[in-house]
Amino acid sequence: MIAETPNRYYAGLIEVLLKKYFLDKTNYRTMLTKKNTNLDLVKIKQKIKYYLNDEMKKFYLKNKNKIYHFSYPVFNYPSNIKNINLFKIKNINKKLIGIKGTYLIFEKGYVININNHIGYKIEILI
Repeated sequence: MIAETPNRYYAGLIEVLLKKYFLDKTNYRTMLTKKNTNLDLVKIKQKIKYYLNDEMKKFYLKNKNKIYHFSYPVFNYPSNIKNINLFKIKNINKKLIGIKGTYLIFEKGYVININNHIGYKIEILI
């Protein structure tokens, strides 16, 4: 954790401030084609402290550096990504070969971002 604020207002101020220095979007194509991204998150967190103004520094959590690792199986990373959009395609007849973030990775480079399909009823046959 970087900071703990008493309300959403201060969390939003910190977020806006940090957007000047850090990208807030992930390049999903890079994320889905690479196995590892070796980032020193504790070092990055320490760097963040220097970007905070005095008002925001009081919310900075100096000693909370526990890092959680989420590992989902990916049997094969695609070299070429082909997005699946359930607005256009109703059935996917592909073998699921991995999960990364909110993406399901299928054989032959097909991927679907489940967040883009909230509200859909999806049936998976095994």
